[in-house]
Amino acid sequence: MISDLILATERLKTEKKYLNKMVTKLVEENQKFLGENRHFREKMASFQSSPVPRKRMVEEIDEVKSTFTKVEELQDLEWQKVEEMYLQQWEREMEDKKEEIIKEKHQISETRGTVAEQGKIIENLQTQINHLREELKNSELIACQPMEQKEVHSESPMHKVAKANLLEKLVNSCLSKRLSLLRRNTGR
Repeated sequence: MISDLILATERLKTEKKYLNKMVTKLVEENQKFLGENRHFREKMASFQSSPVPRKRMVEEIDEVKSTFTKVEELQDLEWQKVEEMYLQQWEREMEDKKEEIIKEKHQISETRGTVAEQGKIIENLQTQINHLREELKNSELIACQPMEQKEVHSESPMHKVAKANLLEKLVNSCLSKRLSLLRRNTGR
């Protein structure tokens, strides 16, 4: 975002230089026309002092006026074009920045959703691990009970320990698969 602002500042500096050159050029042209204007004023003064027919003098004055009017119109058109060009460029840049910001917000919300899902999966896995640990502890306790209590249960303690070990291996296998899936999803 800061780099975009720096780039925009650099562009504005470049545009300012360009506009300064344009202003300098227009000032030079204006000086040229002012010089021509002095020339025409001097000519007018000489016409006023010399016996030139009035009609010819009015025609030359009209010609000078039309030249100045054309120059002013051209200058106005050129400035309008420059202003429109910079305005359109600025609007395009703002649209591009707006699209980038929208994309970044979308990526952030997707990442937050993924993190929340992974958090829930981790919580579920931790709950399952804790539950399986409890079952394992219980099966170990049952295996250590005296012989009379063992006869009450229909399964032998060795059978239950073997089941618990198999269950633990199954859970570990399932957990490792889920963790590898999580790692792939997070890009680790």
